[in-house]
Amino acid sequence: MRKNVEIPLALLKNLVTLLEYWDVSLLDRSVCDDYWDALWFLKLKLLKLDLHDAYSRIVKAPNDNARHKARMEYLQLKNQFEAIVAES
Repeated sequence: MRKNVEIPLALLKNLVTLLEYWDVSLLDRSVCDDYWDALWFLKLKLLKLDLHDAYSRIVKAPNDNARHKARMEYLQLKNQFEAIVAES
C-alpha cells in the first residue's frame, strides 16, 4: 500500500542537510545503498518543489518582463533537473 505524507518544507530541508553530514562509508553495503537512494530521492523532491515554485513565478508575474525573467529561470532549473535525472 502506497501512502503519501505531508511534512513541513523546513523539516525536509533539515533532514537532507543532516543526512548529507552522515558518514556511512563504514556501514554494510546494503545500508549504504539504502542511504544514498533515500538521500537522492529527498534531494530530487526538493528540486521538484523548486521547479514548481519557479513555474508559479511565471504564472504570477505582474508584467511581460518579469514573466520572461521567470521563464528563463524556470528553463534553467528544468535543464538542471533533467541533467540530474539523466545521470541516475
